[in-house]
Amino acid sequence: MILFYLSYSLDDLGGGAALHDGAVSRLLKDDQLAWAHLNADHPDTPAWLQREVGYLNDFVVNALLADETRPRILPTGEGVLLILRGVNLNENASPEDMVSIRLWIDPHRIISLQRRKLKAVGDLAANIEAGQGPVGYAGFITMLICLLFARMAPAVTSLGEEMDNIEEDVLDGSTNPLREQIVLIRKRRLFSNAIWHRNAT
Repeated sequence: MILFYLSYSLDDLGGGAALHDGAVSRLLKDDQLAWAHLNADHPDTPAWLQREVGYLNDFVVNALLADETRPRILPTGEGVLLILRGVNLNENASPEDMVSIRLWIDPHRIISLQRRKLKAVGDLAANIEAGQGPVGYAGFITMLICLLFARMAPAVTSLGEEMDNIEEDVLDGSTNPLREQIVLIRKRRLFSNAIWHRNAT
């Protein structure tokens, strides 16, 4: 089990350099913006947070490490606690089983945690590697949300298409076997749309 999924020092041009070992701690204390993405399930993560960002209050730390989360944004001092969700695109998973990413962001550091794989994070890292990543911490937030939406859109569209197909069958007279499917898909679609709007606000 790894502690860091990835870490970068970010320049002001959309690029960045991968960080390793002690460079992560050093850059997080520097004025240059740095991003550390951690495994929330690693046993050393709580101690790492206490050591590297010990100024965070218990509420923020507990929110970053919580087993269950809901989307939220909470400004605190010079930073913000941000919890977002994306669709679950992992193998054999249901897209509506949302995956959370928890972040602490301030002008000099971005610390994010996850428990399950979130493909939008990989998209963001690929953008940085290509020199097309975010500029500044505000740009980081904006790009991450856009990538979450981009990954979410096909799943929401697919649910809509399923509903359209079933409704066509209903109009053809095959109603009884399809009622439960309609109810289930509507629930999934409403849930996905609710997460979409929560992330947007």
